[in-house]
Amino acid sequence: EHLDTTDKMKAGLFGAYHVYPNYPDFIVNEPSYDEYRDEYGILRYGGYLEEFSKTLLRYPAIIAEFGMANGAGVAHLSSDGLNHGGIDETRAGKDILRMYAAIQKTGYAGASIFEFMDEWAKKTWITEPFMIPFDRRVLWHNAVDPEQNYGLMANESIPPTSAEKTIGGSGALQKLDVAHDASYLYLTFHLASAAQRADAEILLGIDTYDRGIGQMEWPRGLGSTASGMEFLLDVKNGEVRLQVMPTYNIAAAKFASSVIRDGSFEDIDMLVNGKVTTKNGTEIPEKRFNASVMRQGPYDESGNLWNASGATIQARIPWNRLNVSDPSSLNVLNDNRPIGDPVADQLRTAVTDGFVFDARVVDSASGAVIGRLLPNTASPYLWTGWEVTPPYRERLKKSYTIVREAWLKEAEKDLPLRAEYASTTIAK
Repeated sequence: EHLDTTDKMKAGLFGAYHVYPNYPDFIVNEPSYDEYRDEYGILRYGGYLEEFSKTLLRYPAIIAEFGMANGAGVAHLSSDGLNHGGIDETRAGKDILRMYAAIQKTGYAGASIFEFMDEWAKKTWITEPFMIPFDRRVLWHNAVDPEQNYGLMANESIPPTSAEKTIGGSGALQKLDVAHDASYLYLTFHLASAAQRADAEILLGIDTYDRGIGQMEWPRGLGSTASGMEFLLDVKNGEVRLQVMPTYNIAAAKFASSVIRDGSFEDIDMLVNGKVTTKNGTEIPEKRFNASVMRQGPYDESGNLWNASGATIQARIPWNRLNVSDPSSLNVLNDNRPIGDPVADQLRTAVTDGFVFDARVVDSASGAVIGRLLPNTASPYLWTGWEVTPPYRERLKKSYTIVREAWLKEAEKDLPLRAEYASTTIAK
């Protein structure tokens, strides 16, 4: 607003602004933005756009970046659902169009969606401290980082087509297949019958490094584990939840495994919106995102982490959720120092000596153990690291199709006007 131009500036001057619906906090918390409504209800994003446009008196403005992130992680929560991350692809496409309509309605000269394709090199404050070494982040895809999952087109690692290791079981659990790619650890449970999916609970213990440390007891008095478990995958009642031992919970600023024998595991309840005190003294409490709850759905988008069919249950766990700081170099978090707010490359790591899996299948009615895994303590699951970009593929997301179809209809409405403009220009 304070810049002047002369007639030598033939292109003129305009402002290009990046405006997102979920950050900074004032966009989420400002009460007056609730007054903006569209056909779907309250849209705080529109309220902010409307207010900001009133300050732009001299020059036109475009929204040079706006968009919705996919993936399995959330970095910021918005009360009207336009969160920073964790949005499924269909919802993302609809939300992008909703924001686009607000941009048009409030008088901006144009807009650019961020972004056309996913970028593995990006980072978010909730993940940056845990991608170590930080300069190797380009060698793998962090499915829980919203910034890496903004695209209308996915750049995704190519999933394995078969098991890389099969661990035998007994009773209700016949076997567990294990595999991986540059985004996930893949686990496939093969039960004795499809009925057991509804009638039983599967507890899978995951020992990610150092057999002599970790949780040494199963929950609910189910006995001792084969080796120290850092994580527990709990499958029951149509829900899959990944929990962690208390001393290794990054949500509580705990970054190292230790020996405990009480059977305790806890949710990874990430802080995503800090507590805020407004200018008038109103306190807005912090908000947390429960990263332990895994979203069900087919593996056709990055945020879907489990599905089931017949007697088979498939789950895939993003590497960062297992405190793997870099799968390409097999590094895992291992730092017992009291560091409340770590920065990039500050935390210490260790190279894993492989993953060990142990499991109990518990009958929901009686509480009896009806199936077990034969732990692979003698031959841990150990993959080969890599030093170059791993194989990946491009995939147009559902959001791409939604935006494309909407813009096609918009273009068709403009065809008569464009034809008239073209004929006039040609005549001149």
